[in-house]
Amino acid sequence: MPRKKAEPKTTTRNKKVGDQDFLKGLAADTGGQMMCDMGQSRYFIDTGNLALNRILSGKYIGGGLPGGQITEVYGPPASAKSLLGNCVLGAVQRMGGIAVYLDCERAGNPDFAKNAGHVDIEKLISYEPISIEECERKIRVAVEKINEHFGIEIPKLFVWDSISVVPTEREWKVAELPENATKEAIKAAGGNERPGERARAAGDMLRRLNPLLNDANASLYVINQTRQKIGVLWGSPETTGGGGKALPFYASCRIRTSASGFIKDKFKVPCGVQLNFENKKNRSWRPFGKVEKVDLFFDKGINPLGGLLTSLRYAERIVGPSNWTVQEPWANGETVKFKAALEADMPEEILLRCPSLIDAKDEREVKEYLDTWRGAIDLSEEKMA
Repeated sequence: MPRKKAEPKTTTRNKKVGDQDFLKGLAADTGGQMMCDMGQSRYFIDTGNLALNRILSGKYIGGGLPGGQITEVYGPPASAKSLLGNCVLGAVQRMGGIAVYLDCERAGNPDFAKNAGHVDIEKLISYEPISIEECERKIRVAVEKINEHFGIEIPKLFVWDSISVVPTEREWKVAELPENATKEAIKAAGGNERPGERARAAGDMLRRLNPLLNDANASLYVINQTRQKIGVLWGSPETTGGGGKALPFYASCRIRTSASGFIKDKFKVPCGVQLNFENKKNRSWRPFGKVEKVDLFFDKGINPLGGLLTSLRYAERIVGPSNWTVQEPWANGETVKFKAALEADMPEEILLRCPSLIDAKDEREVKEYLDTWRGAIDLSEEKMA
């Protein structure tokens, strides 16, 4: 009898490695996800300035700081790090989220938060941690309680002001000892200072918080101060005062702030500052973007239109200069022209006419966004007049 022909064996060559159903199932069964799905639930927290939103996220309205991640904002004194922190606290509240302020400097000002940051101070949680370790505990407990009550989906933002001033728990315990404490008492409190102690404590904390924040839909905005190294003969002498090397490593976004000068009222009294922002690190969009000469008023907050004209020009949504033309598809099939000097703000009427220029759906969305910062817009117009 003729032998029965053997069935061909199934080999990996007969299977398509690109079988999408299998790959998706594998990712789901093993606790992973497909790369194409990553970031779909990501949101951004508005900074109050449209050009700054753009360099951080690639979006104007709807853009800003990356949610669920760590952002470091650093710069010299009086360069609006805390004010920008208040702006994002107010923004997360308007998103329906929970805002928490870690006031390690003991300098929180309700009136400043309300007037300049447009924060609802009746709904702002404030803590005054005394150590790096206590900051971590406050964040963990708050995240747990919020998620128990509202669920993970609600955005949560912690503004830490600032990492430069807060000691470790050992430092705090030793500082509380009486004058002329014995060696035994110092040892019981944790011993003498150790080199790199604060940097190691911050690194340990950030390593533990990084996955927690992402999983819990929580964001951390960390304020840091710049210092000058002594005896630097080449390279930049600038360094940051807190967090060591860990904070730049774990931060998904780093913003360098600086002030280019004061804004004075009619009596020659400073009423604000002109700010510069530079995006030094970004995992959500391309880094190293800059925004310059943004007006910030102590009583009214940040001007959302500052730097926008230049930003739209770099984005090639308008061409100029001086005699500007809105490009397609943002002109909606019309011929839209306007005149403005390079140092001027973007005309509001053009944004209302062409809402998609700043990624808005319609005129109403543009108006609602700008009305939050109407006081700062009016003051900037008075300054330019």
